[in-house]
Amino acid sequence: MDKQKDRNLLRKVLTELTQLCQDPYAGKQKKQDLRGVWGWEFTDSGIHYRIAYTLNEEEHHLAVLFIGPHESFWDEVKDYWRIYKKTIG
Repeated sequence: MDKQKDRNLLRKVLTELTQLCQDPYAGKQKKQDLRGVWGWEFTDSGIHYRIAYTLNEEEHHLAVLFIGPHESFWDEVKDYWRIYKKTIG
């Protein structure tokens, strides 16, 4: 990927994150293994991307877990989420 494409993707990601911060409930709440995780979808240059995030409603805090292309995205998030939940009890 060249530098201009990298910059364009970064701008797109920042735009999407800004939208999420303004309305974090616009994403889709995941279920079952990913309970507590939210998902957001966007496309850049014909490539589908996902953002996985959590919300702390009490502190009005959004934490991004992963950003990446759609392929195998949720499998990677599940692996991370399973380990994370074990560490916090």
